[in-house]
Amino acid sequence: MNDIPVPSYRVRPSNGGGPPWRLFAIGAGLAAALMVGGAVVWGVMRLGGVRSVPLIEADPRPFKVRPDDPGGLRVPNQDELIFERNRGANQTGGGRLAPEPEAPRLDALRAQVAQPAPRPGAPAPVAP
Repeated sequence: MNDIPVPSYRVRPSNGGGPPWRLFAIGAGLAAALMVGGAVVWGVMRLGGVRSVPLIEADPRPFKVRPDDPGGLRVPNQDELIFERNRGANQTGGGRLAPEPEAPRLDALRAQVAQPAPRPGAPAPVAP
């Protein structure tokens, strides 16, 4: 039964009067955190504090402006009146590609609608 080590709950004696390294590490960490926080606060204060949101305004100049010289291709003789002559009252409706439609023949239509001849196997109608 003595093979199992049992932990002791007694207070251990200090191992000498050496410096408490853990306390130094905690102090150094707190000092570093304070320095970083101070740097952040100093940087924010240096920027001038809280600023208002920038206001974006529309440009007061006109949106579109017709140029004085539009440039482009200059076509010679484009304002001559000879071109206007063809656009006058002499215009035709355009060329016809198909012949005129065929006029209906009424006598041929009446002949088709006339009484059909009785069928050969049907009895003749009785006269009154």
